[in-house]
Amino acid sequence: MTTTADPEASLREAQKAIQSGNFAAAAAIADAILAEHPEHKDALYMAAVSARYEGRHEDAAQHLSALKSVSPDFGRAYQEEGHLKRKLGDIAGAISAFERATRYNPSLVASWTALAELYG
Repeated sequence: MTTTADPEASLREAQKAIQSGNFAAAAAIADAILAEHPEHKDALYMAAVSARYEGRHEDAAQHLSALKSVSPDFGRAYQEEGHLKRKLGDIAGAISAFERATRYNPSLVASWTALAELYG
């Protein structure tokens, strides 16, 4: 595992772990970065994604809350919130989050796709 001396290299490692389905490893990397840099936007995002995939919904929500506090116009934070709310059955909340995601970042294809499915 990469040390947090180079958070960007560690985040690349976390991204690879997420892409390969190793969410526990990604979470450990993100948590190590956050221990030293608690407001690191990308580490908060990776921690939220990993937590959602691991079924740790409360942790995911906490990471997203912190992320939106640090970067209130970060579209991917709202996209991830939409995925989480959808998984939890909060369809209205998911739609709202995906709409906000596309407002802040119109290139988020996953948010547009989710909205099309949810509006169905």
